[in-house]
Amino acid sequence: MVRPAQEPSRPTTRSMTMPSARRSVRLRRDREKAKSPLSLSLPVASAGAQSCSGSRKRKRPPTPAGEDTSLRSKPRKKRAQIKGICESAPGSSGKAATREEALPSREKELEEQLERVLRAERELTNVVKDYGVHAAEATLNHLEEHYTCPLCFEILACPYTLIPRNCGHTFCATCILKWFFSRLGHGYWPETVDCPMCRSALPYIPDQIPRPDFSFPFTPNRTTDSAIRGLINSVLHDLTDVTTTISTTLSDWDKDGHSRQEWFKRERAGRIDMTSLATKWNTLKPIEFLSFKARLEV
Repeated sequence: MVRPAQEPSRPTTRSMTMPSARRSVRLRRDREKAKSPLSLSLPVASAGAQSCSGSRKRKRPPTPAGEDTSLRSKPRKKRAQIKGICESAPGSSGKAATREEALPSREKELEEQLERVLRAERELTNVVKDYGVHAAEATLNHLEEHYTCPLCFEILACPYTLIPRNCGHTFCATCILKWFFSRLGHGYWPETVDCPMCRSALPYIPDQIPRPDFSFPFTPNRTTDSAIRGLINSVLHDLTDVTTTISTTLSDWDKDGHSRQEWFKRERAGRIDMTSLATKWNTLKPIEFLSFKARLEV
């Protein structure tokens, strides 16, 4: 006897079992609601709530697309702010009155403080001016003590030093030239010419032409010249802002002072004479030495 072929069993999947499971859960919930005494009133209440909520939702106007709902709360905030300002107005008026009463005393206090500051500024200005005068006096004293020519007793102008190594005395260019050419005879130099301070012999000056360079007895003292110029300019700088009355000695070294102008005149003349002599020294003839001496008024 041949058995009929059995159809192959279909595989059971999760999607096939889900409808039956859902039906069983729904039936179980219906049975529980039927047993509960409140099952009859709950649907009515829920229906009423749904109708109320539906009516409320219908009363609200629809929100346009893209509208910012936060703008609706701004009028409420403004009303709250206005209310707060109105409530605090009586107290603020009292504070304003108190501040108005304190203004005159505060203004007087500020005026006194400003007066103290201006007084201190005037005192400081006077101190600065006095300092300028004292500094100029100290600088001028330093010039007179350390940079005075031993021949004219004035501040050195275009300083030159004698060559002998055991001498080294420094003089104004014009002063030492006048003393040097005072030793000149009839166009010829004596065998020895010495320093006016220490009597050290200067280099021998031959009559033959050309003369050697080492026979020129003068050399510029550039270090002293630079120091003197700096100190003279320092005196002028210290007197720039001074408005008080100063001594005649200081005023002579001011911008248009007599001593300052005279120093620059002597400095310029000495530099021209010394440069001219040094340039022509090797080839000067006796007659030219005499002409140079006459120009110096010796």
